[in-house]
Amino acid sequence: MDIRNFVLSYYSNSTKDFHIHLVDSGGAAQTPHTHAYFQIYFMLHGSLTHFVGESAARLTHGDMTIVPPGTPHHIERSPDAVFYSLSFMPELFSAFGEQFRLAKDFLNGLQNGDENAAVRARISLPPEEAFHAEELFAHTLQEFEKKPLGYAETIRAYTALVVTLLARACFEKEREAMPDRLEGGNRFVMHCVQYVESNFSEPISLEEICRRSAMSRTDFCARFRALTGQTFNGYLNACRVKKAAEWLREGRSVSVVSDLCGYRTFSTFYRNFKKIMGVSPREYRAEAQ
Repeated sequence: MDIRNFVLSYYSNSTKDFHIHLVDSGGAAQTPHTHAYFQIYFMLHGSLTHFVGESAARLTHGDMTIVPPGTPHHIERSPDAVFYSLSFMPELFSAFGEQFRLAKDFLNGLQNGDENAAVRARISLPPEEAFHAEELFAHTLQEFEKKPLGYAETIRAYTALVVTLLARACFEKEREAMPDRLEGGNRFVMHCVQYVESNFSEPISLEEICRRSAMSRTDFCARFRALTGQTFNGYLNACRVKKAAEWLREGRSVSVVSDLCGYRTFSTFYRNFKKIMGVSPREYRAEAQ
């Protein structure tokens, strides 16, 4: 059986990277299909059954689901089902800033097919967050339909907040479902913290750390942030810059310090040092003399 692959232009009123509508009638998505975009459902009334691969889940009020590009799925809905359908291209979240790192990591994990970032057929939000999500969807739909000044930026911000709520709920669900694995995972994360502090001058990549941990990138990043308050790369850069500042105060040359800290390029060292310390490496060294 051929499975149709939908593109965003299937919706006649979509922008180049976004679409949202309220589904309150018809037989939408009742045959298996894929699409080139992310799609999120948020249930308002009634119920639907969401089929993804070999799994299925029943969604009712306040439940959400997210499907990444290229994933076959379909739904069966009750006659009274009402839900929001929010669709966006992967390029949309590339515009998310560092303040939405959790959302970006979560979407990257889904798109890259990480083992524990499989499609969540049903995610239930806590009542207060479900209420917040419902308001976000309503405001997003209003912006999309009326298109006031700055609507594109507002839609991106609302979408980032929706994805953040969804990501948090997904990570919490994983933690509750796998307490033993979580404990072991946390021990490994703390081992990684110690490893970074002792070996920051070595080539260290998040991908290699995740492979050694037997955890998905999304799972590892969420646990690392929960334990340290920083992203893995943020923590690694902080360790490197802290030691770089110490060596610069000792009078070592900027280029030598860049190499000693494990940076492959001087431009990356310069950018990270200035971002963390507020001044360039040369300015810092001159002020310390």
